[in-house]
Amino acid sequence: MPETAAEAINIVKVILMCTLPSKLQNDAIIESILEIQFNANVPDDAVYGLVYPTLNRHYPNTTTLPITNIPEEIRRTDPSLRYHAWYTFEKHPLRINLGPRSIAFINTKPYLGWNDWSTHINHVLGEIKEINLINSVERIGLRYINFFNEKILNKAHIKLQIAKKEIDNESTSVRTEFISGEYTIILQIGSNVNAFSGDSNLLGSIIDIDCIILKSMDSGEFFNKFSSLTEEAHKKGKQLFFELIGNELLESLNAAPGGEQ
Repeated sequence: MPETAAEAINIVKVILMCTLPSKLQNDAIIESILEIQFNANVPDDAVYGLVYPTLNRHYPNTTTLPITNIPEEIRRTDPSLRYHAWYTFEKHPLRINLGPRSIAFINTKPYLGWNDWSTHINHVLGEIKEINLINSVERIGLRYINFFNEKILNKAHIKLQIAKKEIDNESTSVRTEFISGEYTIILQIGSNVNAFSGDSNLLGSIIDIDCIILKSMDSGEFFNKFSSLTEEAHKKGKQLFFELIGNELLESLNAAPGGEQ
């Protein structure tokens, strides 16, 4: 028996996570993104050269993005461009978007699964730690975009009403955000909307969940806490996803029972 309330809460959390499916045979994920916004130890124009040997070992296909055609002074001073990527490194289905103040790890279809993907991210970050790129971190975000090729409002645990009229079949987009501990969770739901996967333009529904940690950390704290922070973000996003989808949608995903992927 738990001796304290904290122990009881931890037991409940373990039970809850164990009841979530460990794997979706037909997972709906079209893109997952783990983005880190940081301040570098080197000037903006030196980030690419410093990181290139490390990233190119894992992602041999490199592309320079059109934003680099914008004058550098504008890129430096325009707040809307502050965290934009300047380059991509790719080895399908994985990609890294790199800018002078951000690095985003991206997994398009097929999704590797959290265990394999997070292990890879931690390995690459370990190499980045060795080259002393990051001085401090401002934001970490873990985002999952899930696509369904059908309307979902009448099947998911979502109820929308306007003037007492229930909305369950129309073309609809909703965005909301809420706080869960030190995380801000942004939830976007779209039914009968367009989504993009690779070069494909899809029509259907999306559940888009972004778990964000807005916390200023020096590089030492960031590297010490990164794994635990992202594990918790993954759990929060996964729990919300399965709370939202109804049994009919869950069955269509062919879920494997129990445990943590």
